[in-house]
Amino acid sequence: MPEETRNYWELLDACEEEELEELKRRTGKRRAKRTKQIKKDKRRSRKKVSCTNPESGYMKRPGKPSGFYCLSHQTADPDHGIITAVTVTPGGVHDSRPYFEQLEHVYKHVVPLKAATADSAYDFPLAHQALEKLGIDFFVVPQPAHDRTKAELKRDASAYNEPRDVYLCPNGKELRRKRLYRSSSGLFWEY
Repeated sequence: MPEETRNYWELLDACEEEELEELKRRTGKRRAKRTKQIKKDKRRSRKKVSCTNPESGYMKRPGKPSGFYCLSHQTADPDHGIITAVTVTPGGVHDSRPYFEQLEHVYKHVVPLKAATADSAYDFPLAHQALEKLGIDFFVVPQPAHDRTKAELKRDASAYNEPRDVYLCPNGKELRRKRLYRSSSGLFWEY
């Protein structure tokens, strides 16, 4: 397993452990530790390998041409117009995998970052949690809300009460934290 992938899963494990401890502190209950790590979506795919460049990866993303590519991930200092770090990955690797390691490297070895920006592909809870731990303000364009449900009441219909950590539905009933859900892109609380 590539080093940046291993670091991503270790970071996800650490964040999950912290959230479970927070759940125990609030409710006195905690689910058992995960015995089998979830590292892939349940979808099966056939791995494609390039005959001419085995280090490339097959990329298939909306709005991009499909094929074998290598991706360059760059961290730049816009105030001085310089690139402070570069990581190259196969095209099939999600952009978030090298992102944390690259920012942490720049933060510790190049310049102590105060803020980071990214596009909507990085707008997931683990990105916000990881950068918050380093004390880096994170600014990202939020992902557009795609309606993938047929539910009559959407998330916007409920109001969040931050001090009590509950959502209030339109009928005034409280929706409390139910469980911590983990996917390959991060951790999510289900209410």
